[in-house]
Amino acid sequence: MSEDIHSVMYLKMNLIIRMFILCIASPVNTTDNIDVCPTSCDCTKWDSTKTVSCFEIDVLPAFHPSTKELWLVETRLTSISQDAFANLINISHIYISDDESLRSLERHSFHKLPKAIHMGIFNTGLPSFPALGQIHSSQDDFIL
Repeated sequence: MSEDIHSVMYLKMNLIIRMFILCIASPVNTTDNIDVCPTSCDCTKWDSTKTVSCFEIDVLPAFHPSTKELWLVETRLTSISQDAFANLINISHIYISDDESLRSLERHSFHKLPKAIHMGIFNTGLPSFPALGQIHSSQDDFIL
């Protein structure tokens, strides 16, 4: 009888270990996370427009490529790095405002934004407005 109990326990333990290994080894499907919002931001979706609004952040979080509008308001960003928004292939609007600590925009901060239509940068600590000739939008009606 005790052999049967040990066999059953062995089989259960073996099954648990196999399931654990299977869970760890399984790839994560990122399309299931389409509505994941960065921790320090608010996200809304109206019709087909996904808007992400971030307040009081000091580091840019990762944004989902489905993001169409991005609002960075009252942040504490000191700079915006090269290709900071490059994965946002659907972005049409970017607004950066009320950030006195923002001191620099890298040359390609707004590179690879094929659907960008409107960009607003105001009330920041930028000592001078950099040449933004490196904004790449395929939209004819792009407004800065």
